[in-house]
Amino acid sequence: MPVTLSGQQVLKEMERIYNFRDLGGYHTQNGSFVRKGLIYRSGSLDRASDSDLQVLSDLGIRTICDLRTHQEKERWPDRFPRNSHVKALHFPIKVSKHNESGFISQLFSLLFGEARKLNYAQATEDAYREYVTDFRSEFSQIIKLAAEPSNLPMLIHCAAGKDRTGFACSLLQLLLGLPQETILADYLLTNRYLEQFKVEMLDKLKVFFILGVSKQKFMPLLDARSEYLLAAFDQIHREHGTIEAYFRDALGIRAEERTQLQETLLEKVNRS
Repeated sequence: MPVTLSGQQVLKEMERIYNFRDLGGYHTQNGSFVRKGLIYRSGSLDRASDSDLQVLSDLGIRTICDLRTHQEKERWPDRFPRNSHVKALHFPIKVSKHNESGFISQLFSLLFGEARKLNYAQATEDAYREYVTDFRSEFSQIIKLAAEPSNLPMLIHCAAGKDRTGFACSLLQLLLGLPQETILADYLLTNRYLEQFKVEMLDKLKVFFILGVSKQKFMPLLDARSEYLLAAFDQIHREHGTIEAYFRDALGIRAEERTQLQETLLEKVNRS
């Protein structure tokens, strides 16, 4: 069955790539709209089916930006379309509270260690603030890649396509001039496209529930919540005053690069 994506683009539903959708189709504040078929976002490609790979091939993906950590990438390597000339680039985003310890260690910490006290909603907000403060180079490079037509179509992904990918895509949308309410609405669509992912993750975590850890403790890690992205925007304003100053001074996006990005990704609405 086809699935309607965020930008009103209909594609064959992916079998094993979660949260896959097109950033195109949204209207900007100045009357343009984002071109479809140029920037895609998703979760990890490690479990992609042959059918999923065929969809990626048919879409002509040229560049893949992987935002997972080194350990995530090595443990769950991406699958790519056969005979593909795709350019796969790695921009590892690992925040301070990212837990890559083994399952037994995580279980012990949740039952007896510091993880018992951890507020995952607050930890996720803190992670979004770290995206702003600690990963300027990574997000700057992704934006500059998206501005160059020879790199497109481009796919941006992390593990679930929710947090790191969500922030990266919000930066592109800000530069393109989308209203904040549109950016937030698109970000929250992740909750719809990750329903099956949540079911599978909660099944994997059931041993924690049996041992007395509440399921609700984990939900902040599985949800996309507006307060997460708003925390990142708040951090931008705290440090730089304006979004424009953040792009200019922190990410080094020059005015001509922003113009190039807009010329590449935007199309004027034909009102005739």
